[in-house]
Amino acid sequence: MATASVRIDKDLFDKAAIMAKALNRTTPKQIEHWAKIGEIRYENGQTL
Repeated sequence: MATASVRIDKDLFDKAAIMAKALNRTTPKQIEHWAKIGEIRYENGQTL
């Protein structure tokens, strides 16, 4: 898997770190998980 560095808001990163710890994931994997959920919602025409 290729990787890329991105800038992310610190508050979002901190929230992801908390959730990641609770769910036994790494912070990057938690952010990836959230991104996948967002992608699925977008593809299905769901909005927030």
